Amino acid sequence: NLSYEDAEKFLRDVLRWPDTKDFRPSRATLDSLIVSMLECVPFHNLTLLTRERRPPTMDEIKQDMMSGIGGPCSVVNSFFATLLDVLGFGPNVYLLS
Repeated sequence: NLSYEDAEKFLRDVLRWPDTKDFRPSRATLDSLIVSMLECVPFHNLTLLTRERRPPTMDEIKQDMMSGIGGPCSVVNSFFATLLDVLGFGPNVYLLS
């Protein structure tokens, strides 16, 4: 459950975007979001070692990402997909060749 307010907070606090008021989905914005995710959100498997052996809950994923902890690809990618949807990018699939 990621609200639009959560998404704005993530952009400001974790991705360090100074202004989210005039946010508009576009190709340029998507490119910037991808770069910001790669620069600001750590990829690691450490949380897999500190929790019991099970997939993380959606609340754990949200907490890890909102706090900037990051995590393994399944955590980062599922959160990013939700973030893009909440920000208005929608569930589109683009085939790149």
